[in-house]
Parts: sequence; C-alpha cells; structure tokens
Amino acid sequence: MENLGGDGDTVSGLAGRLRLQRSRALEVDDGKASDQKLNDGSWMDVGRKYIQAYEYLCHVGEAKQWIESCLQETAPPTSVFEESLRDGVILAQLAQAFRPDIVKKIFIDPKLQFRHSDNINYFYRFLHESQLPELFIFELTDLYDAKNMPKVIYCIHALSHLLAKDGKAPKIKNLVGELNFTEEELQNKQEHLQETGMPIPSFHGIDKKLATEMAPIPELTEEEKRQQWLQENVETIERLQAQARAFTARCQHRDRLQHFLDNERDVTRCQALYRGREVRKEVQARKRYWAENEGAINLIQSHCRGYLKRKKRDADAKYWADKKDAIVLVQSLWRGRQERLKRDADAQYWSENETAVILAQSRWKGRQQKRAYAARLAHFRDNEDIIVRMQAMRRAKKERDSYKSRLDYLKSQGDAIRTIQACIRGTRACNNYNNLNSENPPIGTVQNFLHLLEEDDRDWQEEIELQTTKQTVVRRIRENLESEDWLNDLDIKIALLVKNRVSLDEVSRLAKRMRTRRGSTASPNGSPTGSETDLAGDVSPVAYLKALDVESRRRLDNYQNMFYLLQTDPSYLTKLFYLMRSWSADVVKRYVETCVPSLFSFGQNEREEYLLLKLFRCSIEYEVQDSHSVQDYVRSNPTFIKLVVQYTRGAKERKYLRDLLNPVLQRVFDLEGELDLDPINIYKASIREQELRTGQRSSKQFEVSREEALTDPETRERFIKNLHVIRDLVELALSEILGSLEKMPYGIRFIAKELRKVLAKHFPDEVEDTIMRVIGNLLYYRYMNPAIIAPDVFDVCEVIISPSQRKTLSEIAKLLHSISVARVFSASEPHLVPLNEYLGNAIQRFHRFLLNAVNVPEPEERFRLDAFSEVAMTTKPVIYISPDEIFTMHATLMENANHVCGGPEDPMRQILTELKAPPVFGVQQTRVNKEGPKMESVGSPGFQGPSYRTSRSQAPEIALKLTNRFVSTNEDSSALQVKKLMLETKKMIVMVLRVQPATSDLVQLLCSGVSEEDEVRYQQLVKSDETSRRARRMKSTSMVSMFKQSQIQQESGATLVGTDVEPRRPESYIQLKGLCLENLATLEGLGLVSGGDYYQEMLNEIAREITSKRERRFQRSREVNALKETLNNVDDKARYLDEQIRSYQEYVNACIGNMTVGKKSARRNPLPFTRQYFHNRELARSGRAPQFGSYKYTARQLLEKGVLEEITADGVSQKMFDRIHLTVSSNEPGVFDIEAAFAPALGMALATDKTVIRLDELLQYQFNNVQSIEIMDCAKVNVNLMLYFINKRFFQ
Repeated sequence: MENLGGDGDTVSGLAGRLRLQRSRALEVDDGKASDQKLNDGSWMDVGRKYIQAYEYLCHVGEAKQWIESCLQETAPPTSVFEESLRDGVILAQLAQAFRPDIVKKIFIDPKLQFRHSDNINYFYRFLHESQLPELFIFELTDLYDAKNMPKVIYCIHALSHLLAKDGKAPKIKNLVGELNFTEEELQNKQEHLQETGMPIPSFHGIDKKLATEMAPIPELTEEEKRQQWLQENVETIERLQAQARAFTARCQHRDRLQHFLDNERDVTRCQALYRGREVRKEVQARKRYWAENEGAINLIQSHCRGYLKRKKRDADAKYWADKKDAIVLVQSLWRGRQERLKRDADAQYWSENETAVILAQSRWKGRQQKRAYAARLAHFRDNEDIIVRMQAMRRAKKERDSYKSRLDYLKSQGDAIRTIQACIRGTRACNNYNNLNSENPPIGTVQNFLHLLEEDDRDWQEEIELQTTKQTVVRRIRENLESEDWLNDLDIKIALLVKNRVSLDEVSRLAKRMRTRRGSTASPNGSPTGSETDLAGDVSPVAYLKALDVESRRRLDNYQNMFYLLQTDPSYLTKLFYLMRSWSADVVKRYVETCVPSLFSFGQNEREEYLLLKLFRCSIEYEVQDSHSVQDYVRSNPTFIKLVVQYTRGAKERKYLRDLLNPVLQRVFDLEGELDLDPINIYKASIREQELRTGQRSSKQFEVSREEALTDPETRERFIKNLHVIRDLVELALSEILGSLEKMPYGIRFIAKELRKVLAKHFPDEVEDTIMRVIGNLLYYRYMNPAIIAPDVFDVCEVIISPSQRKTLSEIAKLLHSISVARVFSASEPHLVPLNEYLGNAIQRFHRFLLNAVNVPEPEERFRLDAFSEVAMTTKPVIYISPDEIFTMHATLMENANHVCGGPEDPMRQILTELKAPPVFGVQQTRVNKEGPKMESVGSPGFQGPSYRTSRSQAPEIALKLTNRFVSTNEDSSALQVKKLMLETKKMIVMVLRVQPATSDLVQLLCSGVSEEDEVRYQQLVKSDETSRRARRMKSTSMVSMFKQSQIQQESGATLVGTDVEPRRPESYIQLKGLCLENLATLEGLGLVSGGDYYQEMLNEIAREITSKRERRFQRSREVNALKETLNNVDDKARYLDEQIRSYQEYVNACIGNMTVGKKSARRNPLPFTRQYFHNRELARSGRAPQFGSYKYTARQLLEKGVLEEITADGVSQKMFDRIHLTVSSNEPGVFDIEAAFAPALGMALATDKTVIRLDELLQYQFNNVQSIEIMDCAKVNVNLMLYFINKRFFQ
C-alpha cells in the first residue's frame, strides 16, 4: 500500500499507530482508488485490516537491515527474508561475524535438511554466550518448522539492542512508516498471520524489557559514568559546544561593534590623525629624496629646458612657412586699410560741407519728383475707374487668401484648439466654482451652479441601488444565520452518531427536514414562499402592521418612532443591556444576534455604524459607573460585550482576520500530529497507544504526576519538541498581529479607546498596566481569540480542521491570551515556566501595540457626522426588520419600562403607552411566560425575557422608515424648528434663482418686479419638477416590485429613501417671493441672518450645499461599494455553508452504506468441534443468531486475555472460572450484550445474568481515562482491552 506508513499518517498521541484516512487507505501501486470503496464508505475497514501486517513487515525489514549492516552483505528481500532464515545460514554467519571461534563450519544446501539445525545451534550458542535472557530466545521448531517466525524476529531485535548496548554492533533502526509494500504483500502476510494464529510480540520498549530481564549491571564509578555519558552524548555535546562558540563569537563581535558605535567620533578622529600622519611621512620622505639628489635633478631640468627651447624655435619656423598665404593676406589687408583711410579723409571733407551739398541735392531731386508726380497724376485721372476696380479686386483677393490661410491653420490645429478652449472653459468654471468656497460668493456665481443641486436619474438610481443592496445584505445575513443554526444542529447529530448516542434514522430524518426547509426558505426572486397569513391566528404580523385603517397606521407610526428613538438615543438600549445580565443566555443571544443588529442594519453604512459606536460608548460609561473597581467591571461580564463580539463578525472584520491568520493556519496545517503541552496527556497517550496496538496491558503505571511523566524519555522528548514548535507558531501569530495595526477595523479600535478612557477617568488611582490588560483582553480575547480557536466558524479558512489541529490552535490561543493580559506562568504550571522569558519580551511588544491601537479619531471626525445630521437629512433612514423582532423588542420595553424609560414626559414611555400590550399571533408565536401579559420580575433568576417564536423563513421582513415625531415647540427644540425653517427658505431662494436672472444682491432680486415671462417660467419649473417626481416614484415602485415588497411600501407607509413628497409650493411666483421675504424676516429676528449684508448668509448656505453635493455622492458610492463587498463575502459564506451541508449529508450516506455492508458481510467460520463452533450451531438452530456475531468464552480465557480483571462475586473461587461462560453478542450496531452463565455443577442458586455495554460508553470511559469498569455487580473489565476485543471480533 503506497503511503500507508508516511509520517503524516500516524494517529495523534499514539506513536506508531497509523491513521485511517480515506485518501490514503484506498491507494494502491498505480495511485488509483476504488470508486466502489469510496462510495460505500468502507474505506475505514480497508485501511484498518492491513495495519498489523504492515507493522510486522516493517519490523522484519528492520531486522534485515541490521543484519546487512553487521555482515556487510545484501540479504534477501523483506517478503522472503523469513523463509531465508529457516536454514540458519544467515544466523550462523551473524554469530561468526561476532564470535568466529564458535562457528566451525556452516552447512549450506539449497534444500532444507535436518543438518541445517547445526547452523541454528551455532546461533543458540552465540545467544547464550552473549547472555541474552531465555525470555527472548526462540525454540528450534519456531524457526526450522516456521511455527513462530515473529518470535525469531523478536529475538533478533533483542540481540541487536543487547549488542548495541555493549558497543559491539550498530543500533537497529525504527522503519515503521518509512517502508512501502504492495497491497498483495500486505494481504498475503495478513492472511498468513490469521491462518497460523501466531501472536505478534510487542516490539515497542524492547530495550526496557531486556534491561529488566538481564542481571543487574555492576555499579560504575563516577568517572566511568561520566565517560559513558560523554560517549553516549558525543553528538549532542559537540553541537552544544559549536552553538556556544558561535554565541560567544557573536557576542564578542556585537560588543566590539557596539564599542565602535559608542565611540564613533573618537574612532573617526583617530582615523583622521593616522591618515594625516601617513601623508606627512610620505611628504617628508619625498622632500628628503629631492634634497639628496639635487644635482642630478638640476642637470635633468637644464636638459629639459634646452630641449623645449629648441623645440619652440623649430615650431616657429615651421609656423611661418605654413602661414605664407596668410601673411600675404595680412599685407593686402594693410594696403586696403590705407586706401580706406584716404577715402575717409575725403568723406570728412564732404561731411564738413554737408549742408550745402544736401541743399543742392534736395532742390534737384524736388524738381525731378514734381515732374514725375504731375505726369503720374495725369495718368491716374485719365484711368480713374479702372484703377478703383483693380484696387477693390486686389484687396478682396488679399482678404480671401488671409482667411483661407487662417482657416487651414485652425483646421490643422483642431485638437490643440479644442484642448485650449476646454482648458479656458475649465479654468473659468473652476474659478467660478472656487468662488463658491469664498467667504461671500456672488449671487451670479451661485445661480450658475444651481443645476448641481438637482437630483438627476443617476442620483436616484444610486439611491435605489443603495437601499435595495442594503435590503439584500440584511436578508442574506439572516439566511446565513439560519444555515449556521441548521449546520450546528446537524453537526451535533452526526457527532452523536459517531458515538452511537442517537440512531441513524434520526439523523437521516433531520437531514431531510433541513433540505426541505432550506429549499422552501425563499423563492427565486427573494420573496417568502409561504403566505403571510399561514399563522394559526386570525391575522398575520405583516397584516397587523399594514392594514388599511387608522389604528394600523397609528401603530406603524409608533413603531417607526420607537425604533428611531432606539437608534438615536443609546440610553434606552444601554439600560436594557444592564438588565439583561440576569436573563438567560438564550434570550440574550437572540437579542444580540438578531434584534439589535437588525435595528442598526448590521452596521453596513456609515450612519448606522456611527450610531452603533455611540451605543457602545454609552454602554461603556454606564457599566463602568456601576463598577467599584476595574476587576469588578471585568467580572461583571456586561451584555454589550456580546453585541461587540457580534459586531466584530462583520465582513470587514472577517476579511481582516482572514488576512491576519492565514499564514499561521497554513503553518498549523503543515504540521504532523498533535501538539500537547501537558506531560500527563502525552504520557497517557503513549500507554493507550501501546495497549491498543499490542492488545496487552502496559507495564507502566497509568496514574502519575507531571514530574513523574517527564522522567519518561519518550514523553520528555516529545514535550520539548512540542514546546519549541508552539513557541515558533506563537511568534509568527504575534508578528502578524503587530504588523496589521493599519488594517485593523476602526470600530473595534474605537471601542478599545473609549474603554481605556472611561476606565482611566473613573479609576484614576489604577495603574496603567491594569487598564491595558483589560484593553488587551478586549482586542485579543473577545475579537481575535475565537477566530484562532475556530477559524472554520469565522470564515477564516474553508477546510475541515482535524482534532489535532484544533488542539494546536487552542495551545497557541492560550499563550497569546497570556501575552495580551500580561501574565506569565506560575509555579503551579512548572512545565511551562521555561516560556516566561519569551513571554516577558512579547508582553512589552504587545503593550506598545495596544497603545498605538487606541490612537484613533472620534467617530464624529471619522464619519463627518454631528448632532444635527439627522435634522439635515433630506431622506429618512430605513431599516429592514422582521415582525417577530419588532414585537419582541416591544414586549421587552413594555416589561422593563420602569427601568428603561424616564418620567411621563419620556418619549419612549409615551409610545409604549399608545401601543399598549404587544400582540399575540396564533400557536406558533407563543410567549415564553404562559401566565399572560405579566411576566416574572427582571431581577428574578427565572426571567427568560419575551420571545416570539416566528421562523425567519415564515415572517417576511418589513421596511420601516424611521421618523421622529417628538420635535417639541418649547425652547429645547427651537433649534430643530429653526433648522427646518432655514431649509424651507433655502429651497424657496433656489427656486427664485432658477426663475429670474440674478441682480446685484438677493434683496434686490426678491424685491424686483415679476413679468409674465417670469410667471410662465415658474409654472413650467413647477410642472417639470412634479413630472420628474412622478416618474421617479413610478420607477421606484417598479424596482421595489422586483423584491416583492411594493405592498409593504405603499400600504404600510415604509417607503424607500428619497420618495418623500415635498410640501406644496405657492401657486404664483409673486407669492413665492413674498413668502421668502417673510421667512427671511423671521430668521433675521432670530439673529441667524442679517439684512445689512443683503442676506448673504443664505447664499453662503446654498453655496456650501452645492460644494458638498459631490462629497455626498462619494459617500453614497462608498456605502454601495462596501455593501457589495459585504454581499460578496456573505455569498461566499453561504456557498461555504452549502458545501458543508452537502459534505455532512455525504457522510451520513456513507455511514448508511457502511452499516449496510457490515450487516451483509460474512464472518470467518470457527474451527470444527470447538466451543465457538457448538455455540454458533446452537444459535442457528434456535434462530437467535445475532446480526453482527456472538462469541463465547470462559471467565478464565478472558482473564488470561486481560479483558476481565477480576470476579468479585461471593463464593466464586479461581477453580470455578472454567465453568463460568460469558457470551458477547451484538444485534444492533454499537450495542453489545454480555450474558454470564453459571454451570449447575457449582451447586449455587445463581440465575443467568445479563448486561449491555454500548460502544459510545466505552469510548467515553476511555476519553475520561477510566482504566476499568464494573459490570453485573460481580466483575471488573479493562476498558482498553475490552475495546481491543470488540474491534478485533466485531469490526474486522
């Protein structure tokens, strides 16, 4: 079987025991698997039946390899090695290699003869002289007749350990898991072992058994012990010395480098002085050399000067010869210069008489010009018409040529011209737009950019997309929560099936019911498939809210106001969280996972996340005020922390955890085996492994302390290895955490910051380290730790995590938690104290990380929201919530109104008074308290909280448009009224600017006259706005119909955002102006605007809205992108959950197929005329043969096997054990009937006794480390050996 013995195939905690895996157990030489074995689920049986043969063949290979190393010869292959030993030739050669004097002559013949026993006797003599105990020596017939070949191999192993201990031979190697055999070899060997019935001795711990059997070794002196220890640990000592030398060298180098760095200035000065000294020495040496050779240097210089003079003379002569033509040219130039001097003298003369000369010349020229002018003028007069026509034609042609040339140039530079024009227009637009940001923008600039305030189709579509995406996200999150609940239920049922605690039929029914429910959860278009009135009551929850009557409308308005108050005023939920500390865990979980997240739309956009963080801030302040110390706060376990944990499971947080933990998980998945840091568990695991593998009771003591467990060499070696691996994994995880600060979500960092600030404020005397431990507990234990322990649950990974890997992750999480709370291991855990040095350094690093983590801005700055943002919103917020969540929250507030609400004037109390008692719908919506509307008091231990049990799939979600009707007219709410008046006035001014061209200021524009064209333009704008609103309303209705909720929008009043109907405008333009002036006068009386600056503040407000419109679009785009990312993550999780459900269903089907095959499989017939043979024949005749077999033994046989430890019945001696018959049978999977029959010859009046043992009970006893149990009140059974017996007899 290929890869059956790989290192990754060992069972966690059972060294040498091979793990049964589907992907490995079915592999053969060609790497192909049997589809039939995969489908029928029998891969576990296929892998299990070859384990004994494989391990035995590995031990044979170990003996073969050891003999080859001793003889320096090649032995036959492992498959025929046992047969080659029968003639004793190899054994005699082995004895001759160590004791040549013993072996006289080795008889060799290809045919096995009796003379070959002489070869075996030589080996016997060698064994006796080597003082090998008789316990390990085989009989002659065991080898010659091959009656017990495992005993021969066992003897060779014992001899190897004896010779290796004396230093005469090399140690035998452990090849289990390293050798590969074909499936045919394993099958043949397994069949041979079963046919012969030869027992397989335990090869594990053979060295200890050998030491026990041998005579005590003479006591060595201290020096001899020291030399022996040094000889045995030469490699370790050399490695430690090398490490010590390397460490010393590194320390010396580091100290020297640090010394140079500390004295850098002095070292630099010394280097400069040294270089200067060397330069001066070189200069002095050169000067001395010149002084000593001054005569020679002067002679050389004189020769050089003579040579240079001669060279210059020859060069001058050659120069003049080469420049002959140039010299002639210079001479001619000289002569020309003389001529020019002469000419200049003449010119000087004429210059002195210039006036007279000019006068004479001018008179002559004037006379000549007058004659020519008179003749030309006469010619023009004679041809005047022709000349005028020619001039016109010439000018026309010149203009045409100029225009054409310009036009061609512009055409050739078309792209550049368009770019320049765009730049100019863009620059002008930018300058005008920048004027909007000036202190007082002009009215003309504001009017030019009024079109930016209009809500176009793009804005409308984006708003619709935002709301529909938000609704889809909420619905998908609910579906995933429901799938997780189903998956958890199915997981528990399958786990119980494995332990045989529930029947397979129950699991199958649950899987079918889950498939039916999941298939009917929602229709393809996202609407519920069931009718809204399927409940047993007379009216459905949705109809209760959206009925077309005044009472339903008033009720819906109250619910919208109630949830608006719960969203914006965190004091109500904060007090409710405080009361929930005494409620049951299931009720608190329902509120934290469904009601409150739905109220805040799971924090999917900036507004809801901002309000949710405000709730956390208020809850922290309230809980800390109620605590007397930091420790008191930590022990109180406030409820809002559970909501924080739910909040940190969002898409952004899951992505952060996935990127953070992927490197760590990859390292853990690459590990082989289980990493346990408890020496006792490691020690007990080795014992259980030995007993399950050999079928014999271990000689080791089972119950030991940690110190005693660490004295075991195998346990100590495995513990030290696990300690190093765990430390490396913790360092990797810590490095990833410290390096991911910038990617950590803002929400959890702000919660940590607020918690630190409130704790420091209320407990000023508390040290900083104590507060930071609380912050570390929040950021790590509440946020990161669950994802490390269960990464598959938090979508960090999508693979199935084995129990050993989950155990490793738990150990990593334990150490990281110690680092986060700054706690090292105490003396109560001495085996972990060596990690304290590393933990001390890690704690300091994590403390710096926490200080940086809490350094974040306030939510108001982060989200750019304030107290007036709700009033300034042009559209109202919408949440999607199910009716059962609405009524559950209503009932909770009603029951706890005295604790949550204030006096009679409290808005929430007024709403609850108007709503009265919550409704009750049919039998499927039952209150937990059956005594009527009055429930148990909040402080009572039995308080469960109100609950409406409506399935998520049965109750459709309702879109509630949150409103606030508690805007009072007193002075406290006057700011809200003023804000509303300001908003209405701005809308009117915008309409005026759209109708009439701007003047110098706003007052002049409002006081100017109104023409008929202005009135017509105003009516057109009103009509156009009304048409646009109507079209958008129809478009929104069509989009809502895609989600099958148009009736919820139209009948319940819970419309989509942006569909608010604006108040009716004045009928005429003159009335609009008059109303606008009245509002401005009112605002001026309130001191908000001033007529002195012509109400410039209103223009400034409009300009600010224009400039912020772009930012609002970006914010909406960010919210849509965030929702889409969340939707993708939620869809990924849904696909993962579906895959998990399919995988679980396949597992159930495989179990069903495996059980069916088990019922039909034929069992090996017993030998004729044996006790088992007659027992089976009697059962067959009576028709009582169990489906899965029945086996009959005497009490003495089971005592010898170790299954029975003792019989405690009174009056039963050991001589009677042969007459006590015990029958073990199974007629039901995992259930075993034990019947004890007492023979009549005993003369005792004891009736037949029966008992039942279940496989899951035995496994639970083994898990709880129970060694033996009592059955039938008269016998004790060894748990491990009983499991071995059952596996061997019933699960072959």
